Amino acid sequence: MVRWMVSELPAGWAETTLGAIGSVQSGMGFPLEMQGQTEGVYPVYKVGDVSRGVLLDRGILRRSTNYVDAEAAAILKGHIFPEGSILFAKIGEALRLNRRAIVFREGLADNNVMGFKADQGIDDGFLYHFLRTQDLASLSRSTTIPSIRKSDVEDITISLPPLAEQKRIVQKLDALLAQVDTLKARIDAMPALLKRFREATLTSAMSGTLTKDWRIESSQSTAPEAPRMCRQLLANERERIWRGRGKYKPAVRSGEVDASEFSNLPEVWHRGTLDEITWSVKDGPHFSPKYATDGVRFISGGNIRPGRIDLSTGKYISQELHEELSARCKPEYLDVLYTKGGTTGFAAVNRTESEFNVWVHVAVLKMLPPSVVDPFFVEFALNSPECYAQSQRYTHGVGNQDLGLRRMIKIVLPVPPIGEQREIVRRVEQLFAYADQLEAKVATAKQRIDALTQSLLAKAFRGELVPQDPAAEPASVLLDRIRAQRAATPKPKRGRKAATS
Repeated sequence: MVRWMVSELPAGWAETTLGAIGSVQSGMGFPLEMQGQTEGVYPVYKVGDVSRGVLLDRGILRRSTNYVDAEAAAILKGHIFPEGSILFAKIGEALRLNRRAIVFREGLADNNVMGFKADQGIDDGFLYHFLRTQDLASLSRSTTIPSIRKSDVEDITISLPPLAEQKRIVQKLDALLAQVDTLKARIDAMPALLKRFREATLTSAMSGTLTKDWRIESSQSTAPEAPRMCRQLLANERERIWRGRGKYKPAVRSGEVDASEFSNLPEVWHRGTLDEITWSVKDGPHFSPKYATDGVRFISGGNIRPGRIDLSTGKYISQELHEELSARCKPEYLDVLYTKGGTTGFAAVNRTESEFNVWVHVAVLKMLPPSVVDPFFVEFALNSPECYAQSQRYTHGVGNQDLGLRRMIKIVLPVPPIGEQREIVRRVEQLFAYADQLEAKVATAKQRIDALTQSLLAKAFRGELVPQDPAAEPASVLLDRIRAQRAATPKPKRGRKAATS
């Protein structure tokens, strides 16, 4: 949004200020004891109502969350904003949002809201669209809490066309912006569709549907003994790695776990647990370490999202502390990191060989050798809706949520033969890459659509959206008439008040 004036006025246009063609009024104090009434003669518009009008009703203010009757309105002594008034926030962070809504049902406003009403002979819709081009927050003189005064709005300059042209501009803008809104709604729906696409892809992959043709072509669709052999292979590898590391404890098996997920897998797949496919599951220190200004990155659960580890925003610990903590838990290349505190149930393979360490909210999963378990397959499995649902069941606590390690290792997941694991990874990565490309195109389209709205508004207020009519009454004559009407009308002390019954 910018404040601008037309360098060369179109024929019939005139330069003026908002204060010369309308009135600016502020809302009134609205005591808490008078709030909460859900029906009445007058709505009392608040900043939240303006936002809902913009976000849900294309900038039209039809309803409020608070109402008062005529008697209460008279006590409040607030200005009644008539139909066609344009309301907006006048203070606080809401001012920076630059949201405007046009009043459909007359009502009052609280003292966080300001409103503008055009004089007779000025189209309300034209002023509404004009105010959408203005960055009111830039008028704030405060460096702490942004706020604007009536005079700030009254002094805004505007290039005014004849009334007939104002109406044509509004009609054209309404039609074009409705099309833009339709496009924007479709674009805004795409992230949710892509999220469902990724979830459906993982569900298909983890059920065996995605690679059904691969099993048939590779003659691996039937082998009743395969799950037992897979289970034994996992157990042998796990025990082999454990030799010399202490007393070996057999893994928890899916038959010992109360879970319904993955109960109908392909015949050659093993229904395993996270415990079966890992030889170590540990988390970071259960205390806040001493941080340093540089050194080794130290990350928490907030640095991990499905399939992605962000080391750019982590804190630092010293090299000495890193080595001390690594004696118990050290993230290494191709380990799977799994969030277990705060936001739980997100998995990502460590794709970097750079050194870093983790806090208690992150579990480091040491996988069995890639000859039997593909870590990228495990990442996809743990991020599937079925495994995520289990992680949430195992997450305990309200304020301080925790997916305990002993519960985490009970998560049930499918374990196909290693060849099919790799084929699943290849296919899922291919489909996710397609979704990523589409997501990038959607982001670009969204930027263009957002820019299109401002482009159309700018074009309208430069006089380029509709043709001028040489026979139309010039705006200068309209301004003279408004000045004459104002001079002939006694200036009221306040805006119109509600009548008591």
